[in-house]
Formats: sequence, structure tokens, C-alpha cells
Amino acid sequence: MRGFAKHVVRVVILLLLSAVAYGQDSSTKTYFSPEQWSGQGKAFSQWYTFTTPAAPAGYVVADVKYELQGDRRCHSWGECREVKRNADGSVVFQFRLQGHDETFHPVITKVDKDGITFQNAGSKATSRLAVTITYRKS
Repeated sequence: MRGFAKHVVRVVILLLLSAVAYGQDSSTKTYFSPEQWSGQGKAFSQWYTFTTPAAPAGYVVADVKYELQGDRRCHSWGECREVKRNADGSVVFQFRLQGHDETFHPVITKVDKDGITFQNAGSKATSRLAVTITYRKS
């Protein structure tokens, strides 16, 4: 049993050392865009652009994940795309958000002798882009 226990301790130590060494070779950071407004009613907003900071010195981008947080999601009434990876390790994204038309928010569109014409303007809500980047030593 002693020999087996020593073997287990050695394996655990090696695994811990490997984890520490791996941790030094990579770094993960999450960045958030400012909250942005959706479009009005069924309309999409303009395209919003968000650029992450440059990679930490001595690191390069290894992996990128992104999602919308808030009212909308990428591919679910929101559109998101990675546009470009710059030489300094910064990454450029664009996203836009569709508004809501499920509630009635009347807007006067015409007033004449026949009366007043209304249109449903819908409502707006906010979301932000969350970007998680894993960097590795260059």
C-alpha cells in the first residue's frame, strides 16, 4: 500500500505542476461592450462596433467566444459577427438588435380632415456584447 500511495502522490504532484505550467502559458479575459439600444418596433438597430483591447504583451489570441447579454441573443432577434483580428491582438465585432412590436405604442403618422392615423412604433430594449478571449504565450 505504501508504494501505491507514493505513486498516487507523485501523479497528483505532476498533475498540479502541469496545471500551474499550463496556467502560465494562457490567460482568459472577458470584455463587455456598452449597453446598446435595439431598433424601434420590428426594425433592427444600426450596426454597433466593439473592439477589444490589444492582447497582453507576449500573448496572442488563441480562442474567441462571444454572445449578446440582455434582451436579445445572437441569432435570436440579434445579429453578431467577428469582423477582424488585428495584428496587436485586438478583435473587432459588430452587432445589431431587433426591436419589439408585440406591445402597442401608438405614434401619430397623419392628421387630416378624416381623423388621426396611428402606427405601432413598438418598443426598444438594450443588450451588450460579451467577448471572452483566451490568449496564449507567443
